Amino acid sequence: MGTSEVSAPPFQKRRGGKLTSLLHCENFQVQLIEMFPGASTAEQCHLHRDEHLVVLEGEAEVRFDGEKLTLNQSDMLDIPAGFAHGLANIGTTALKVIEITIGDLRDDDCERIIPEIIKELIV
Repeated sequence: MGTSEVSAPPFQKRRGGKLTSLLHCENFQVQLIEMFPGASTAEQCHLHRDEHLVVLEGEAEVRFDGEKLTLNQSDMLDIPAGFAHGLANIGTTALKVIEITIGDLRDDDCERIIPEIIKELIV
């Protein structure tokens, strides 16, 4: 498995933080997620890739398959393909998480999950 050049910049500013690509291969990538206090990601699901999260600093709330889990420094969580998940910084300091992704890395493998209350407002 050879590495390939990252086509995007080494980091991307995101709402509430920053995403830094540390390693990118054909079916494997490692990213550093940094989130400001109170920031969160949209809930999403990947059908063709697994994710492994490792908390480096801070306090995270992971919405995982309908449950809310709290993760602290050195805690890890495996998210198998097909499971809905989202991440929030519930601490008072920056949250830093390593995300290891294994599987199909295509952009179209990310399905955003819209909460029912928002769906009702859209319709």
